[in-house]
Amino acid sequence: MRRFNYLLLFLSALLLIKGCGKPYTVGQLFINNNTGEILYLESYIVSPLSEAPILHNLQPSESCELARTKKHSGYIDEFDISEFVNNTDATIKIYSLDQYGDKTVVAQWEYTDRSNNSKSIFNLSDLDYSNYYDPDGGYHPTYTFVILPEDIE
Repeated sequence: MRRFNYLLLFLSALLLIKGCGKPYTVGQLFINNNTGEILYLESYIVSPLSEAPILHNLQPSESCELARTKKHSGYIDEFDISEFVNNTDATIKIYSLDQYGDKTVVAQWEYTDRSNNSKSIFNLSDLDYSNYYDPDGGYHPTYTFVILPEDIE
């Protein structure tokens, strides 16, 4: 009986510790190729949780994570784009590839141009928004920039 009481006490303490974890928010920034063409992506964003440039072949309907940031102050539904981008010279270039593998720039967005009226990955109002909760208490707002055929013409 004594072992059972100790086991019950141990399990209760374990559940209490597990349940006392602070909620956190991990924001994610994605880009999605909705053009029907294979595109080549060069992203030069330095974010709090991802630092290397991203070089990626983007297949039609494929998404690629560009940046991620984390907050420990609970569930936060809205982010500012500056929370994803640590470098003010951040640039994203999209290339089309010809049959020989030669690249041609078909779209480019720069962080410094985010306040103009054209569509940009650096304007949160131009991004699709979704979210989910994970079992460990994390909240994940996700922003996705969708590249459409008219964006690369």
